[in-house]
Amino acid sequence: MDTEAPPPPMSWRATVTYRKSPCSAADVRAEFFLQVVPEDVEDLPVDRRQHGFGNMYFHYGEHAALAFGGQCIAQRTLPDYLIARIRTGQFAPEGDLIWTAEFPVAPRLVSE
Repeated sequence: MDTEAPPPPMSWRATVTYRKSPCSAADVRAEFFLQVVPEDVEDLPVDRRQHGFGNMYFHYGEHAALAFGGQCIAQRTLPDYLIARIRTGQFAPEGDLIWTAEFPVAPRLVSE
């Protein structure tokens, strides 16, 4: 009897998308931060564990960001660990905080 191995589990990576419309030259230069708080701090790289979150900084001009039709769009891939919260925001080119937000992340459901 021939049996086929089951297909590998599907792998996906969650993303966060930022969109600004209209988008100005100042918006393109502004820096974003994306702080990802894991459910288990041990999932972080050793040098980030003392802070309790992974940190990603970026500009619209980086990371496959697009500017078209007066819009700026940036997408960041989230780490592949269980996430408890996400904090994000944007700094002006001069360093002033423009906005910030924090979101809880619902736990993933795992079927056995």
